[in-house]
Amino acid sequence: MKNYKLTSFLKEFNDKRVYYDPRFQRRVVWGPSNVNSYFESLTKGWALNAIVVLDIDKCRDYSNEINNFSSAAYFQDKLDKGYKYISLDGQNRTKNTESVFNDEKTLSGDFLDSDNKLCKVENTFFKHLPQRLRDHLRTGCDVAVQTVERATNEECALIFQALNDGEPLNDQEMRQAINTPIADSVRHLSKKYTNMLERITKAKCIPRMEDDENIAKIMMALMESYQDKERTWGLSSADIDKFYELGCSYNTVRDPDCPYLESEVERVDNILSILSAVVLNQVNYPASKVVPKRSWWAVTLAAGWIHDNDYEIRDYKKFFNDLKKIDDTLATESVTAYAEERRKALEASQDTNDVSPDRFYFKWQNLPHIYANRKKRRDVLVGEIKKNLKSLTLRKKSDSISQAA
Repeated sequence: MKNYKLTSFLKEFNDKRVYYDPRFQRRVVWGPSNVNSYFESLTKGWALNAIVVLDIDKCRDYSNEINNFSSAAYFQDKLDKGYKYISLDGQNRTKNTESVFNDEKTLSGDFLDSDNKLCKVENTFFKHLPQRLRDHLRTGCDVAVQTVERATNEECALIFQALNDGEPLNDQEMRQAINTPIADSVRHLSKKYTNMLERITKAKCIPRMEDDENIAKIMMALMESYQDKERTWGLSSADIDKFYELGCSYNTVRDPDCPYLESEVERVDNILSILSAVVLNQVNYPASKVVPKRSWWAVTLAAGWIHDNDYEIRDYKKFFNDLKKIDDTLATESVTAYAEERRKALEASQDTNDVSPDRFYFKWQNLPHIYANRKKRRDVLVGEIKKNLKSLTLRKKSDSISQAA
């Protein structure tokens, strides 16, 4: 472990030299109170937890030494891009220190200056801080850095998880550290469709990566073709883990024998573009509310069929409104049918509990995480879509092309 003064630390561990692998970064972003508390601790010598980085060059050599050539290739790629370190813990501390020194964030609180005197400031940029406080921050405050020199790419995930043992990672944060190409695909699609995800995911859940988890679930629901066989998934936490772990030891979906098919990932991307357009253009739910899960799942299932059968939507707002009416009607009618069957069973002196709700649409609608229910709902929904192509403003893409010609 080595201590650095803040100016030396920022020179050695800047963005050009440190690679922030998305697998090893939590999304929780510090607010002003976190920044102020950290800088107070720095000036008072209380910032004791070390920032942890990995020495790329030495870990590349170690991977070659133990014949882990896939890991060595990962590290070599980062070296070729000019990086010297990989961040394993401390992104918030590093980034916010840079922001303060670059006058992008202000400081408030009680700090010690170079003369060990208490200095109170309020919403003040670094350049406007008292001179002796600036001096202390530049050359009087220590940051401890622990450098890992012998670890493989796979072991990075174990180190990351161990470092966060005191503040437990949730399931999705754990998955993102897994060395699997599907994690990269999830992150890419989550970033690409951020606006849509903000409309179907509660704001308070996004910092803990529920938006990424929604992308993973959509991929699992839509992808049934794999390299080795056809697969179907439930959407429980354990199922999502298995979906991620399926690709362990592969770097990209283009690797030979990688179980995920690149064509299927591209197909999901295309379907997500339809889902995104519908969700962002619907007016049934204002921006202050998220689109209910049952509704966006209905659009997802419909979008899969629309894409696979070469249709396009001419009016996204009307499509959502009419699809919702169809979905709501199916649910309402199924509740009525379920109640009627229970009534008949009661009149026949039979046990009404023998009438299972599992046979009815409203049950399928509320359990998208169960594959059988999801499939039955999709089949019924698609049947209704076929009957209402005109109302739903659907037309074959080939028709629009021929009209344009």
